[in-house]
Amino acid sequence: MALLEVVKLSKRFGQIVVADDINLELDVGECVGVIGPNGAGKSSLFGMISGILKPDSGNIRLNGEDITFLSTSKRARLGIGLAFQIPKPFAGLTVYENVFAAASFGGQMSAAKARSKSLEVLERTDLAPIGNALAGSLTLLNRKRLELAKALALNARLLMLDEIGAGLTEREVMRLVETIAALKSEYAIIWIEHIAHALKAVADRIVVLDFGRKLLDSHPDEVMNSTVVKKIYMGLGVEEHH
Repeated sequence: MALLEVVKLSKRFGQIVVADDINLELDVGECVGVIGPNGAGKSSLFGMISGILKPDSGNIRLNGEDITFLSTSKRARLGIGLAFQIPKPFAGLTVYENVFAAASFGGQMSAAKARSKSLEVLERTDLAPIGNALAGSLTLLNRKRLELAKALALNARLLMLDEIGAGLTEREVMRLVETIAALKSEYAIIWIEHIAHALKAVADRIVVLDFGRKLLDSHPDEVMNSTVVKKIYMGLGVEEHH
């Protein structure tokens, strides 16, 4: 049994179909990248798995438990951690305090456990040296790392990354890729991203969405070289579509 099972998930807004009978499985130790043009349904799929958006039909199971209509807070306690494209830390708190708050309130840990978890997470995301810095003073790369750290602090088993590489320089993207790659063996990761080479460096499979339909779900090289993907991006190689 996979950690995450998405079965025949569908959603529409009026005549606009954002998810059309989507199936997806993911287990610990796997990273699945999700690509597609604007409006393909990537954010809607992210929203339905995370609980931000309710599907019209289909089921979502986490470790065998049906979570289709659970709240985002309950899903967080069951092990789903989210890292968004635009980080929104508590700017007036330190890096450590931001992570501690996530562990205490989101993860509902005792103070002692939250402290231990926070220190562990800061080490794993390369934030330990600046744990006492105010979050509002961080560079964009470190704000992205903090976003990831807060997700990990929930005791997450499934990490959902929403264009976490957006806005970073090439060197910063690769440093973030190294951090995510180091986490992969212990987590299941869904990563929506436009930076194709970042996905290729980490993902075991890439899912291609278009108009709410899953067109491909295969090895990154096969997906990136497919005529389907090149057609979707209007003749551009995906490597060029940053």
